[in-house]
Amino acid sequence: MHTKIQFSPTKVIADPQGRFVIVSGSLNNVNDVLANLYAPNWDDEAFMGKVISLLPNLNSQPFDFGR
Repeated sequence: MHTKIQFSPTKVIADPQGRFVIVSGSLNNVNDVLANLYAPNWDDEAFMGKVISLLPNLNSQPFDFGR
């Protein structure tokens, strides 16, 4: 990690099968959610539903989307 970028993770959710990682935390003192998905090549509603259900409730978090 670059020393000038200050990221402090607060929560990490990793799929045991290695299909996704969701990290919430503070990036340069701004709350952020980072997600990396390796989704199936077909429409898999169960997979996407699981990922979406694990994302933090953005309506209740003090996120700054005006950057």
